[in-house]
Amino acid sequence: MQKQGKISVIIPTKDEAENMMPLALAIHKALHNYDFDIIIIDDSTSTKTIEAAKKAYTHLGIPITAIHRKKSGKGSAIREGFSYVSSSEFVAIIDADLQYPPRRIPEMLDFLVHKNYDLVNANRIRHDPPHRRILGMFFNLLLRFLFHLRWDTQAGLKVMRKEVANNVSYTTDGWAWDVEFLVKAARRFKIGEFPVEFLQRKKGKTKIHPFTSTFNMLFALLKMRQKL
Repeated sequence: MQKQGKISVIIPTKDEAENMMPLALAIHKALHNYDFDIIIIDDSTSTKTIEAAKKAYTHLGIPITAIHRKKSGKGSAIREGFSYVSSSEFVAIIDADLQYPPRRIPEMLDFLVHKNYDLVNANRIRHDPPHRRILGMFFNLLLRFLFHLRWDTQAGLKVMRKEVANNVSYTTDGWAWDVEFLVKAARRFKIGEFPVEFLQRKKGKTKIHPFTSTFNMLFALLKMRQKL
């Protein structure tokens, strides 16, 4: 695998203190041969997550920008994370719950460069119970109908060139942010997908309730469709 340029890894967090050290160790193992830094935007109810993150990455000698804020929303967290990307050529976004293996980041980066993509989106390999599969099928059909999107929009792992982060503006603050982001990115940039295993969470609690979150997402998508 050919080493590429510097990469900034953006991690939106909310009450994920338990996962900060194992995530830091996994990222360090995956990217130790790369020039990289970490950008954490934290919406936690306390400072425990940000304190654990600073301790973990500082211990490993990894440059970190760690912001604890009172705002809420994954989309707004990633938007703020983009603003802290400076000298990197590439940007990765990964969830903090370790359901996406950080070792896939260099593989996705290599895939992006050699296939001449501007953005590579993870395509989750899932083993869901029946009710989750039905909700997922409904959601994907809706996205195809409303936005003509064929990508796994809810995958929490993406790798892109910095130009994409700098030039795709979006206004959605919540979980539906990446639908708007991908719709707008597809108008200007070349997007690819990379299969990534979607693992079970081992520590901490999920922030997503299957039915409530689906309903809220549906409302957000219908509202978004009026604007796009």
